[in-house]
Amino acid sequence: MTREQIIALLPHGEGMCLLDTVESVDENSITCSATIRDDHPLRHNGEVSGIIALEYGAQAIGLWAALRHGAENKPKEGYVLALRNFKLHDRALPQNALLTITADKKLLGEDSAICLFAVASEKTAIAEGQITLKTGPTS
Repeated sequence: MTREQIIALLPHGEGMCLLDTVESVDENSITCSATIRDDHPLRHNGEVSGIIALEYGAQAIGLWAALRHGAENKPKEGYVLALRNFKLHDRALPQNALLTITADKKLLGEDSAICLFAVASEKTAIAEGQITLKTGPTS
């Protein structure tokens, strides 16, 4: 799956879509890739904070959920409701590195998903945890 196809499925728009490609996807998981470029939208003082790995995980989960529920629907806004067992192994994402983002389903509902996620660069762990994501209004 290409970046253009990903942008069509996520509500972030081209400027904030952080994922470049989908390497694999099935009913229980997704693996995406992304490169940390000089024009990264969340770069601050010359680097991208490691905490942004959470956003990579959330976008991968949102994309996986959109694919599972059918791509014919308009992209829905999603919200991180909970983050559990989050481990950050590096304070900054490595410049020009190719990231691998994985998400594995624990639970999928009509408007929510709970997934384990991991972000790595060249087999080196950057971050991991469990995200609960909800689509649609939060109230």
